[in-house]
Amino acid sequence: VQEHEGAWGIIQVSDVSVPVPLERLRTLFSAHAAERLGYLPLLQAWHIELGPVGRLSAEDRFDGPAIEVALNGLGELSASG
Repeated sequence: VQEHEGAWGIIQVSDVSVPVPLERLRTLFSAHAAERLGYLPLLQAWHIELGPVGRLSAEDRFDGPAIEVALNGLGELSASG
């Protein structure tokens, strides 16, 4: 999605049953890919979870450290499940 001022954003939609750490990582990878493809400046990535207890979250950092934090969250999900 391109805002009227020229900045780009990503909107991702998923079912609320998908684990949050997995969707966060998907959002970050999508944002990272968009930046590599030249969609700059990329300001935010929005993740919308659909369902009875839906949720909206946003990311504004797509760099290596942000992806590493998301990967750690995914690892914690694997360890607990």
